[in-house]
Amino acid sequence: MARARGGFVVAQFALALLLLVGAGLLVRSFLNLRAVEPGFEPDNVLSFTLALP
Repeated sequence: MARARGGFVVAQFALALLLLVGAGLLVRSFLNLRAVEPGFEPDNVLSFTLALP
C-alpha cells in the first residue's frame, strides 16, 4: 500500500510540474503575441456587440 501511495505522489508531482510548464509557455506565448504587428491599423477598427434573439 505504501508503494502505491508513493507512486501516486510521484504522479501528482509530475502532473503539477507539467501543468506549471504549460502555463508558463502559455503566458510566454501571450506576451510574444502582444509584440506582433496585427496587420491592420487598430485605430480605424469599429467593434460592437450584437445580441442575437
